[in-house]
Amino acid sequence: MLYHAPLLILPAAITVLVATTPRVWACPYDAQAAALQDDAEVASVDENVATHVAHGAPMIGSNCSYSTGLMARRVLGEGRDWTFVGQLDRTTNDLASHVATPYRTRSAGAGAFLVATELLERLLADDRSEATLALSGRTLEVDGVVYVVLTSYRVINS
Repeated sequence: MLYHAPLLILPAAITVLVATTPRVWACPYDAQAAALQDDAEVASVDENVATHVAHGAPMIGSNCSYSTGLMARRVLGEGRDWTFVGQLDRTTNDLASHVATPYRTRSAGAGAFLVATELLERLLADDRSEATLALSGRTLEVDGVVYVVLTSYRVINS
């Protein structure tokens, strides 16, 4: 009696298709954050990652994460380059726009509101709210409010 084993060889086209399928990362910030673990005092991200909205409730508060993400993209798209050296002040995080801005720059004037992004959340995760910082990003004034999206920071002293 002849026994026929089932054929288990896949056609080459399928094998090549599977082998060439690109790997998609769910959150590119995680890969960049892992690369920054060695030097926690300095961080920078590209503009695509800079628009990722913070996840923590203390950063978002009662504001809308969707509006916050839209404003972050708008600031990066329409805004101009921005730098700041100084300290941050906690805000009441209650702008009429419902954009989460838990911190603002400490300055003689009104100061700029920092949009709650993952990079800002990372900066403040180790309680650097009183540190002197060198910040870079993009800024845009909308309805009298100056919004900032961070693209890099450096802790000068903590």
